[in-house]
Amino acid sequence: MTIMTVPIVAKTAPSQRRAHMDENGVVKHLLPEKYHGNPIDDKGSLVTIDWGYDIVCYLQSHSGLSFLMLSLDNIDIGVRADLCEVLVGFKRPVPLL
Repeated sequence: MTIMTVPIVAKTAPSQRRAHMDENGVVKHLLPEKYHGNPIDDKGSLVTIDWGYDIVCYLQSHSGLSFLMLSLDNIDIGVRADLCEVLVGFKRPVPLL
């Protein structure tokens, strides 16, 4: 099982790659540079993909795991904000023969 959070900024729009690394290890920007905050680097962390809800299909097809996306919104425990999605991946059950 894996549990992860990823900022789902594109929501219902398709995910879009912003940058990638070429075969020589050089970062190639496909869109204007964008950075997320990073407590150990003042410049921040380069955003390489603006993820949408299609991240579930992407992760399933590339990992062999099944994924669920949970969207947390519970004011009683102080969770009400954007970017509160949690992705849970788990092994698929063995098919019956």
